[in-house]
Amino acid sequence: QIFDPVGNRARAIVEAVSPFTDVPIELAPSARHCLADANVVIAATTGAKAYIEPDWLNDSWLIVALSSDDFVPETILSADKLICDDFVQNGQENMLFSRLVKSGAIGRDRIYGDLGQVVSGRVAGREDRERIFVNPTGMAIQDLAIAARVCAIEGRANAA
Repeated sequence: QIFDPVGNRARAIVEAVSPFTDVPIELAPSARHCLADANVVIAATTGAKAYIEPDWLNDSWLIVALSSDDFVPETILSADKLICDDFVQNGQENMLFSRLVKSGAIGRDRIYGDLGQVVSGRVAGREDRERIFVNPTGMAIQDLAIAARVCAIEGRANAA
């Protein structure tokens, strides 16, 4: 499911992406409704204010926070595993995750691992019904990979 409180952006995404996937994409009437049965949440907003509460989520979830200001601090702090791309880089951002680091609410010892360790298998990813919060802020290569994928999809859409 997808939700966006502004205009028809979510509908436009559904229409643009649906032809390229067998996974059904549906519009949700609210953010809370969108999250009710989700075990994977990708927050990708701009200018968000904290609104995602821990009780909106299942017992087991994976959050990839492309924009971490969507979450109230308790949501991040309720994770069983905190993963980031680079702890030092994340601490230099002015997002909720870095504010929690600067305040001492999240210490280096609370970080389960970095994204590279998980991808390379040096540390395990999901091991059971866990709550995992991934804060990937700071990886330009991720932006490039996503941009390449979007361009490829756009190219196929324009060719059709």
